[in-house]
Amino acid sequence: MRPLTIFVLSLALLWAWALPAAAASYQVEIIIFAYPQPNADGEQFSADEGLPTPQGLAQLGDGGQGTGPVVTPLSSSSHRLNGVLGALRRGGKYRPLLHASWLQPESGRIRGVFMSAPAAAAAMEQVMGSVRLRVTRFLHVDMDLAYFPGAAPPGVTEAGGPEQADHVRLRDSRKIKLNEVHYFDHPLFGALLQVSRAGGAETAATQE
Repeated sequence: MRPLTIFVLSLALLWAWALPAAAASYQVEIIIFAYPQPNADGEQFSADEGLPTPQGLAQLGDGGQGTGPVVTPLSSSSHRLNGVLGALRRGGKYRPLLHASWLQPESGRIRGVFMSAPAAAAAMEQVMGSVRLRVTRFLHVDMDLAYFPGAAPPGVTEAGGPEQADHVRLRDSRKIKLNEVHYFDHPLFGALLQVSRAGGAETAATQE
């Protein structure tokens, strides 16, 4: 190999080594849905469950309530759960309330996203809450959602009183695996969550 070629290749290798590694990002996608005919008989929910807080979280889109930076939602053409959403709608047992997706860096300022769906004109349903990712050796998610049914379904009452609770809350923290669809359940509503590497790359976190 000619000396000039070796010199050029050496410079190229040094330049590549000196470049900072591209920040890894996750594509986070969530579908939140209600049960048109919930099986809530005998269930009691506290009237003082509180609400998810947007403090310290990025807001999803301009209509969010987060106090951090604004995260732009991905277009529907980038959604990976469109087929799942269609199946939910066709099945008739679930009523989708929110379908959103965004990119979240593995590290940096954005630790979680706060989202909300406006009340529907017909049923006055509303949903709001947050999704936080934590990356250590494993990938973890902290989900905190509040659902306002509008007119509470039969069987949903305040604990210790006859009045109906105006909202219910779903809180869950768990270890998750990339690319899998994870189900979060409540007697009145639920959520499906998928986290994948942006661009389809494999994860650096342990998947076991």
